[in-house]
Amino acid sequence: MKNTLYQWPFALFSAHIHHFLPTIPWSEHENLYQRFETYHKPKQRELSTVEYKPHMQAFLQLEPALLCLYHLGNHFETVLALGKVGLSFDLLLDREVYTRYESTFLALKMQLQSNGSAYRFLFSDDRAVLLRMRTALQEKRHVVVFADGNSGTAAGNKDLRTAVRFLGGSLRVKQGIAMISHVLQVPIIPLALKERRGGYTLRTGERIDPCMWDDRQNFIVYGMQSLYDRLEKKVAERPWIWECWNYLHENGTFNPAHLYAAKQQQMGDEEAWIPIQWRGRMAYFDRASYQLIH
Repeated sequence: MKNTLYQWPFALFSAHIHHFLPTIPWSEHENLYQRFETYHKPKQRELSTVEYKPHMQAFLQLEPALLCLYHLGNHFETVLALGKVGLSFDLLLDREVYTRYESTFLALKMQLQSNGSAYRFLFSDDRAVLLRMRTALQEKRHVVVFADGNSGTAAGNKDLRTAVRFLGGSLRVKQGIAMISHVLQVPIIPLALKERRGGYTLRTGERIDPCMWDDRQNFIVYGMQSLYDRLEKKVAERPWIWECWNYLHENGTFNPAHLYAAKQQQMGDEEAWIPIQWRGRMAYFDRASYQLIH
């Protein structure tokens, strides 16, 4: 058992890693967390080069769609890349995140508009957001959304979520993206920005199309699972690139308390226990069971 007093951000990060990626040894968690912190340090948001590939013309000719990004460290650069290649779109944001990083988003908007086009921010807590998205799509503009953000308006004061398999566990994710796709009958297209030789290449994932689905709820389950299957592959390869490890337990996506109800959690061995400060004194946090020992 270690004697170093650990901080809560690392303790929860490590517990999440163990729950979803249990094959990663405890001994690697500290190095993984250091890589995570380094990778997600604030940096200047700019984009030097986007490679123009033969498939880019087809990309620019896509019918209006919900273009989905993930919080993988280069999501701002991906938005810039979309503007740089001439794509017309609005960006859907969480208002709290926008307020916290307003100067960053304003700088992002200024860079986007340097190509002469107009770009608008839409807010997920706006009760009229569905109408605004429909207007954008009717105007032949895409709507860029973050697939793993899990924010949005609670319809009728209900927090509508669906369960998806993810790595070694499961998440309860907001249904909004798939629901809007089915209501408006527009496809979902996952996007990724790949860095190579100092430049960037935009890539599209497999299209998720609602047109063949009569049952909305079945499509919601299929659509959200498809989005998280794609994310799962990237996180499994490089766990430190996923920003959401920091707040999985805060946005309703993952609640460790539900594991107790399901009797899935047992106390871990002493290697899982780390000393932590709790209410002014030292306690131990069991990263295997999310339990505090004091």
